Amino acid sequence: MKAVLQISNPKLQVRNEIVISLAQNLIFGRSEEVDYVVEDGKMSGKHCRLLLKEDRLEIHDISSKNGTYLNGIRIDQSEIFIGD
Repeated sequence: MKAVLQISNPKLQVRNEIVISLAQNLIFGRSEEVDYVVEDGKMSGKHCRLLLKEDRLEIHDISSKNGTYLNGIRIDQSEIFIGD
C-alpha cells in the first residue's frame, strides 16, 4: 500500500507530491537530515513525522518547539484523512 501526499505552501508558491510506502516514516522539518525539508522559521529541525499503517496515515509531533497543527488544531498525534 502507498499514499500520495500533495503538499502546498501558497506563501512560497510550492506544490509537491510525495509517495509514502506502508510502514515508512517520513520526517518533516528544517534540518537537512530530514526526509522533507520545510523552509519555515516556525518549523523545528525535526518537527513531525508521518507514518503509513495498513489502514491509515498518522502524523506525530516530534517534541517541536511551536507544535504541530492539523486543520488549525494543535496535536501530539492524529490520523490524517483525505483533504486534511
